[in-house]
Amino acid sequence: MGTMIELPDKVEWYIDTLVEETGRSKEFFIEDLLWRMMEDVEDYYRAIQVIGPPEDLWKRRTYSSEEIKRELGLED
Repeated sequence: MGTMIELPDKVEWYIDTLVEETGRSKEFFIEDLLWRMMEDVEDYYRAIQVIGPPEDLWKRRTYSSEEIKRELGLED
């Protein structure tokens, strides 16, 4: 199943320039871009599952590097 998207003119121009300069297809660049973005999105949502939503981060206690070294027994 295909999906159609309309790209802004500036993005279309940039992709067309890459196509001309590299000889690769427009589909190659769009698919490559989407895969890279999906990896970032996946990382983001996996992090949220572990640490919670970004708006709740201010509620969490932070630790200095000295506290972490002491806790892990890594002091000099």
